[in-house]
Amino acid sequence: KRIAESGGAQLERANRLVMQDRCEEAIPILEKFTREYPSYATANEMLAGCYIRQGRAKEAAAFLERCLAEEPAQFVYARDLGRAYMDLGRREDAAAVWRGFLADGGVSAAIYGHIAKVQQEAGLYDEAIETFRAGMKFKENADGFSREIIRLERLVGRDEDAFRDALA
Repeated sequence: KRIAESGGAQLERANRLVMQDRCEEAIPILEKFTREYPSYATANEMLAGCYIRQGRAKEAAAFLERCLAEEPAQFVYARDLGRAYMDLGRREDAAAVWRGFLADGGVSAAIYGHIAKVQQEAGLYDEAIETFRAGMKFKENADGFSREIIRLERLVGRDEDAFRDALA
């Protein structure tokens, strides 16, 4: 759907509120907008982010589950759904969402890096290392991913593994 003038103005207003860390005011605007334009990923991402920042991870998860079901190739939905699950203490579900997004196989090298970073932020260091390893199949990121693997191995106290990887 094409966004009408008023819808665009409302989205811009909501964005300004989000940027000012005024999510409580942005949420009603974004909820209305996302009902009218359910496939507009930017608005969906803003709404989910506001829910998470407001401590409403359960609402964020339910909303993002619907978004991801409708558009399974939208990385931001998988990224933020995992974050919502982490806030809910559903660590395994978060890991499964991120792993599942990569299972499709049709993602770019950059997505491997993004997912490894959110895994790392969530404290899932072994998962992040494995994601970086899997992403090394893309030559353009192999060096950077290799450095990240070594850094994470050192972080978790596996200095011998880090040394072996550095030599490789």
